[in-house]
Amino acid sequence: MFRRSVWCLVYLGLLLISFGCEKSNVQYQQQVDSKQKVIEELKLVLTESNQKVDELLLELAESNQKIDKLQSGLNTNHDSPLLELEKVKEEFPWLKKLDPNSHTKWDKVVISFDYPESPKKTIEDPIFLNSLSGLLYLRSVNAVDYPSGYQSDIDTYVYELYENGEKYSIKVVDRGVIEAGRDQLYFEVDLNIHQLGAAFMPKPWFIKHDGLIAKIAASGALKRGDQFVQLSPFRMQLRIGPLIEATLLKDKPAQIGDRIERYIFYYYGTELVMEIYKEHVHLTGDGAEEWYYHQDAYFAFTIEPG
Repeated sequence: MFRRSVWCLVYLGLLLISFGCEKSNVQYQQQVDSKQKVIEELKLVLTESNQKVDELLLELAESNQKIDKLQSGLNTNHDSPLLELEKVKEEFPWLKKLDPNSHTKWDKVVISFDYPESPKKTIEDPIFLNSLSGLLYLRSVNAVDYPSGYQSDIDTYVYELYENGEKYSIKVVDRGVIEAGRDQLYFEVDLNIHQLGAAFMPKPWFIKHDGLIAKIAASGALKRGDQFVQLSPFRMQLRIGPLIEATLLKDKPAQIGDRIERYIFYYYGTELVMEIYKEHVHLTGDGAEEWYYHQDAYFAFTIEPG
């Protein structure tokens, strides 16, 4: 009788251990599946980023060829690119307002597409206007290489710049290229000049990004509180990158503590929000919401990369 009781207790113990292991395995598999989902989304973002890098490298090579060609023509006329640019500024004096040394303070910028009845977006936030000013520095001018107009894979945006009641218009015809002063007078500026349009204007019908991570990575602008605005795609991707080490949660955590930082990403007229807590990250926007656990969220998502 005693021996039978002992064997019953042993058998019961084995059943409990088996049940505990099975439950532990299920929880572990859920964590693995969660991380795998995040990894797959970030792989997609990385693939798109690599494609953009290849496109930009190709555009850079083409731009260098155009600059060399323009330089050759200018040298024939015994004029340097700087002198040529200064001549254009004398013809259109308002272009001097785009120089950093002019310290122009824009009152607002109105963004639209280059067609009649286009939707418009007015930006009056000084943080955005200051960031835009840094992108408008004229580096070179080209009026000879595009007799049929500039061809690009991005939408043409019109930026109407207002200062003291006066309006000055430029067209963003490509990454790093604007048209100003007159038709087919093109200037090389910062490569991210088109990002303000991508931040606030409706997206083209052929662009589609699934999930908050992909949309944040493809945003046109990033605003960190009232500190600054960044308009570089590279900065968007750096900000979202640490999520590869995070775990997607099914529900909001019970204890998250105080919010440490808040970022707003501007994705084709939609605001996407990232809130940082000590060990958690909260994403919202475009009808979606996601919570992530990251052991070092405070450090990983608030440090400003160089």
